[in-house]
Amino acid sequence: MSYRESPVLFRCGSDRLLGMLHLPPSGALVGVLIVVGGPQTRVGSHRLFVKMARSLAAIGIPVMRFDHRGIGDSEGEVRRYDAISDDIRAACDAFQSSSGVESIVLWGLCDAASAALLYASTDERVKGLVLLNPWVRTDLTLARTYIRSHYLKRLFSMGLWRKIGRGEFRYRDSLAAFLDTLRRARPGLRTPVRTPSEEFEMSADGERMLDAMYRSLSEFEGKILIILSGRDMTGEEFRLLIGRQSKWRERLTLPSVKRHELAEADHTFSKAEWSDEVAAATTAWIQDNLD
Repeated sequence: MSYRESPVLFRCGSDRLLGMLHLPPSGALVGVLIVVGGPQTRVGSHRLFVKMARSLAAIGIPVMRFDHRGIGDSEGEVRRYDAISDDIRAACDAFQSSSGVESIVLWGLCDAASAALLYASTDERVKGLVLLNPWVRTDLTLARTYIRSHYLKRLFSMGLWRKIGRGEFRYRDSLAAFLDTLRRARPGLRTPVRTPSEEFEMSADGERMLDAMYRSLSEFEGKILIILSGRDMTGEEFRLLIGRQSKWRERLTLPSVKRHELAEADHTFSKAEWSDEVAAATTAWIQDNLD
């Protein structure tokens, strides 16, 4: 099916934001709004968001992707994922007025997925969520995931044993780092943990955001698709959260929630086969649940 692509300018407060519309010729009642987070723009890593939008538009589903304030071509100050609800609402307004959709699916990767989850219960137009490797980092989840994903794998690494055999392994530094990680993996500990971005330094704040996300999750009455990568720390942290917190596990095993795993994929689904599978899973889920 043919579709047209066109930019759209809209406002959030006093700032101008830029989005890109992907509209099929015939109107549809359900559309997808791609939410962007972190250092990403509306293009996405490896053009993932562009590919996603074009795949959906080609089968008749309207899509809009946009830069929230402070990133890409949009005005304003840079802000964290938990402070872009106004941006998402403004984008929903612009998308609805430009496309005529009545219901909206929010689609997001990493902290954008978390932003979408925080927003979803506040807007009755949002009928579905597609959450890719949602960001749920706390000191506890990071430490426990690091133990499982790094230390256990390293134990069986030939490179490690070759370093030991050559006498190049730094026992004291490695043991200190391991013991510190074990300490952080204890429930109830509140010490800051360094992550790749200072914006996402999380301890007590991480638990606060988890509580806010869970409240929105428990109040959201729509359908949810969760897509997780097998080779990704963020995806593993989300699995760990579900495993250790019964309230999350109970909510995310309801019939309204579906889960799709890509065992070999990385965080941003960088290979064409992975991004194609994400698009196919999203398309099938929308057709089965929201058409």
